[in-house]
Amino acid sequence: MQTKLDKLENNRVLLEMEADPKEVADAFHQAYRKVVQKLTVPGFRKGKTPRKVLEQQFGKEVLLQDATEILVSRGYYEALLEHKLEPVDHPEIDFPEPLEEGKPFKFQAKVEVLPEVKLGENKGIALAKANPVVTDEEVEAELKALQERHAELVGADK
Repeated sequence: MQTKLDKLENNRVLLEMEADPKEVADAFHQAYRKVVQKLTVPGFRKGKTPRKVLEQQFGKEVLLQDATEILVSRGYYEALLEHKLEPVDHPEIDFPEPLEEGKPFKFQAKVEVLPEVKLGENKGIALAKANPVVTDEEVEAELKALQERHAELVGADK
């Protein structure tokens, strides 16, 4: 699948993806395998209906939605990995042309991504090192507090 990245304003990007006819045919085949398991055609066992018979009975449109979902999810995921993008919202998907078997399928996704962080110069920054001073009274107070915290009350036997 071919992808193209265009940066828009405010951390938004436009991903343009194109699936070649072979990928479209594979998506239709996967959609057929998925749909044939759900539909029952008289004269055929469930899941064993040939594709031509299924398309004659229900029309090719029964496969369109599933094939589109397969292509869009796969293409979008591959584009995110290829361009190393991290989306922060759901994409807005647009189809300039409808999906047809045997033809390339183009679609676009607009999505907001994490902003690019540019770090400034951190060398040469002077920091003052603090030297903590602990007095004997503070040490004694902390030791006394620890003794109180871990002390156990034991009853006296008479």
